[in-house]
Amino acid sequence: MQQEDLISWKQIARKAPQLIPQMHDIIEGMKLTRLNDPYEPVGLALEFEKAAIENPNGIAILGVNTRLSYSSASKIANKIAYGLKNKGIEKGDVVGIYMENRPETLLVVLACAKIGAISAMLNTQKTKSSLMQTIKLVSPRLLVLGEELIQPILEVEEELTSIESILYVPDAPLHINTSITHISDTFMSNINITIYPIDQLMHAQPETNMDSSKKIYLHDPLFYVFTSGTSGMPKAGIFTHGRWMKLFGGIGKLTTKLTSNDVLYTTMPLYHATALCVCWSAVIASQCGFAIGRRFSALQFWHETQQFHATAIGYVGDLCHFLLAQPPKDIDQQHHVKLMIGNGLRPALWQKFKSRFQIDTVYEFYGASDGNVGFFNLLNLDNTVGFSPNKFAIIAVNETSHTPIRDENGFFVRVKTGEVGLLISEISTHFPLDGYTEKSETEKIILKNAFETGDRWLNTGDLMRDLGFRHAQFIDRIGDSFRWHGENVSAQEVESVVLEHAFVDQAIVYGVTVSDNSGKAGMLTMTLAPKVNFNTRDRRHFLTYLRTHLPSYAIPRFIRITKKLSTTSTFKFTKSNYQNDGYDPKVVTDQLYLYHLKSNTYEKLTPDLFDQVESGSLKL
Repeated sequence: MQQEDLISWKQIARKAPQLIPQMHDIIEGMKLTRLNDPYEPVGLALEFEKAAIENPNGIAILGVNTRLSYSSASKIANKIAYGLKNKGIEKGDVVGIYMENRPETLLVVLACAKIGAISAMLNTQKTKSSLMQTIKLVSPRLLVLGEELIQPILEVEEELTSIESILYVPDAPLHINTSITHISDTFMSNINITIYPIDQLMHAQPETNMDSSKKIYLHDPLFYVFTSGTSGMPKAGIFTHGRWMKLFGGIGKLTTKLTSNDVLYTTMPLYHATALCVCWSAVIASQCGFAIGRRFSALQFWHETQQFHATAIGYVGDLCHFLLAQPPKDIDQQHHVKLMIGNGLRPALWQKFKSRFQIDTVYEFYGASDGNVGFFNLLNLDNTVGFSPNKFAIIAVNETSHTPIRDENGFFVRVKTGEVGLLISEISTHFPLDGYTEKSETEKIILKNAFETGDRWLNTGDLMRDLGFRHAQFIDRIGDSFRWHGENVSAQEVESVVLEHAFVDQAIVYGVTVSDNSGKAGMLTMTLAPKVNFNTRDRRHFLTYLRTHLPSYAIPRFIRITKKLSTTSTFKFTKSNYQNDGYDPKVVTDQLYLYHLKSNTYEKLTPDLFDQVESGSLKL
């Protein structure tokens, strides 16, 4: 236990005076986190339109070849919105967004928000069966397709039964008078769904705000963000305009100290809530610039912040790990970044990152796309996700099953300050649980009779350490999902793919800790079908199969071949023992294999390769 991480009165007293100049924003932010009037117009579109009125010439969205003011961005989004409405898209309709990180993605999402349509943010790393699985969860009427992702859609075209039409967006900047020069003939001739080029959709449409922006309320869905939750297959988490307003208040007004002169740069995918909801809401609240990087490059990251004159960055823990793994360079301290907003920065890396890159302010936060609780590091304290305005508890759980422990009266037991437990949050009028599109899945994460008969609490599936003064420290995910390279991995989804292969008899998938990575690498333990020896040829065939059916981040980095999987007395597979064993060939007597990225195959995991993984010299 690291007692130095516990929050003290001295720390609170030392930091509190810094809040006095921001007291107006803090009070406003606290009010926004407790919005509960179901009839008050709220939401992304309304706040963006306010920013366009108050700061029309301020830079809103930046890309490699894009620089849009708040006024211009709102006008472009208006033209798209009117065009979508003319094609029959109404409030409550689902629009699938399948585009890479670029400014045009934000403009389309903003257009949908103005109508009240729901943007289903499809993971661009998913293709074929994994892509179709997410599309079928939300049944979009229209698909917004980026030119860069034509091929994955052609591969599943026959299965797109719910989609009535496709809005085609070229891989080029959008302007008020956009003109598309060409759509691929191959694409047009190989797909049977009606396609509308975005320039035709926008042509002759008004630039003025729609009345519908003022008819969107607290409980209206804004996004569908896909997650595996605490267990099971991927699910569509409902992100309402009300929840967006809570982030707008909690992160944008209450926590960050951004001004209209700032630019926040992120390479995190827009299909994740951290970039789309947290970073963008903070930017709009401050009416400053949001710079979008197409994809993350540890080598180019700081150069890109200079290119956009960024003063803030959005992050996840893995991004920080990869940046620290780079050899030191002059640019490490020659950028203009003064603060960072994100989640997953481990205590072991916290001071190293701040010191090497000379960043004073880390606004670590905690939240989940399928949850109702948020933590904000308002006081800029180290090694904490901050405090929460929600009613939450950190409770004792069984060390093996991670199920809550109840006392002699049948109620949960809160852990003591400094101890680790399961984070739960009360479901109430002020903090409702939007859950998933599948209501039965939502019920699975609700705990009842926690501290009194009839109460209802959300099981976040996350272990937290109680630091005192309503502050906490994130420890780990529990359940049947884990994070790797900033992505949620559903163990059940990977298992279902693996078990379809003829080589496999039985299989379990779980996450294992790797060196100082912030996430967990996927590990597959399996028994082989009769007469399969898993030789070099078999391993290449198996990896090709996995790459066809799984996104790259979900492919297991380690494989353990065993003769029999251990089970409980009720014949359920036990993962904890295998997880504790890890992947050390000096500990595990079963044959181990490593997904070697350079050789593009599963190689036998030798003690030498193990040492390379542990030292970080071999990338996974």
